[in-house]
Amino acid sequence: MMNTQEHDSASSKEYAGEEQKVPSITGGTVGGAAETVANQTVQAKEAAEGRFRQARQFAAEKVRQIREAASERATEIRDYAVNKAAEVRRKAGEGWDNTCDQAREFHEMSEEYVKAHPTKSVLVAFVVGLLVGFLIRRR
Repeated sequence: MMNTQEHDSASSKEYAGEEQKVPSITGGTVGGAAETVANQTVQAKEAAEGRFRQARQFAAEKVRQIREAASERATEIRDYAVNKAAEVRRKAGEGWDNTCDQAREFHEMSEEYVKAHPTKSVLVAFVVGLLVGFLIRRR
């Protein structure tokens, strides 16, 4: 009986000098299997590149959509702020006008009172002046 080393060396001698044709899983030779694997690798690489290009285009489209939506929303917010600012400005103007009108009315009423009661007005003004003077001196 032949041991494994002798068997292996005998097998190597049989194939020495000729191209070794070892059957592959697909039934071809080693060279054919390598070529098949190489083709499959190229196809897989091309498919991956295609999917990558699609993903990049999809992402670019989503970024464009988000940018557009953000721009629209920013325009809406700006318009809302401009409208609110105009409304506040209008109300502040109305308030100022009302205050000015009330001040004019008070001034006119004060003048009429002083004309109607001159002595009383001078005495009240004198007392108020004294009180303010005392308060200022205390400090």
